[in-house]
Amino acid sequence: MLVKNDFDRLADAVKVQFYQRLIGGLVDESKRTMPFILGMVANIIKGWRSQKESFEGIDADMISKLDSLISEISHKSNELQSAVERLSSLTSDEFAKDPETWKGLLKSEFEALTTDTISLLDTAKSTLENLERKKNQAETLQKRLAGFEHLEKYKTAKAGLGPQAQQTVNAVEIKIRDYLSRGLLFNKKVTDKIKTGPWAGYLHAWLPRPYDDYRIVFSWNSKLKRVIFETIDRHKELGID
Repeated sequence: MLVKNDFDRLADAVKVQFYQRLIGGLVDESKRTMPFILGMVANIIKGWRSQKESFEGIDADMISKLDSLISEISHKSNELQSAVERLSSLTSDEFAKDPETWKGLLKSEFEALTTDTISLLDTAKSTLENLERKKNQAETLQKRLAGFEHLEKYKTAKAGLGPQAQQTVNAVEIKIRDYLSRGLLFNKKVTDKIKTGPWAGYLHAWLPRPYDDYRIVFSWNSKLKRVIFETIDRHKELGID
């Protein structure tokens, strides 16, 4: 399982155990940290693959961002390994013969690469933290939300909408359940009562733009704390003013 401390440990390994040792003349010790660094990167990749599914439905953009960040971290670690392999003839004893020259050369070769890698790790850590926070918020909300049921007519109408519209409907459904679980009836945009037409007595919610001519029609069983989603359509088709 991937945890935010994995990024901290890897950042410490890259900055302190590898880079600072390297420019400080501990070349042999620095080189020996590379298998450890590559192993940590492999564990991060493995941990994210096993954990990624648990974030499904939380924030697709943030999941995609973390995918890209971890891929970039892997790429940077391979760049680091290649750069170290080019130093195969350099040892701590060789560095000690001309420390200032070697320090300057190694900084020019590794400083930007190290800084970029640590920046990626910091961003990946904060992205994972944000994902975990959103997941916890979603789980807390789900425990509090009113129960619900989709009638077949509703399912059919929802399935006839495009993917983006369906995502919007999902978000409005959660808002409806949230409002009702808190007793917020007759909010004009979310839990408004239909006063005339064939759906008189039911509640309805508006979809936001660009779908604002659509309404979700639903009923509310206050005793059972349960929402029944009845149908979705344009308000004129539903006979709603």
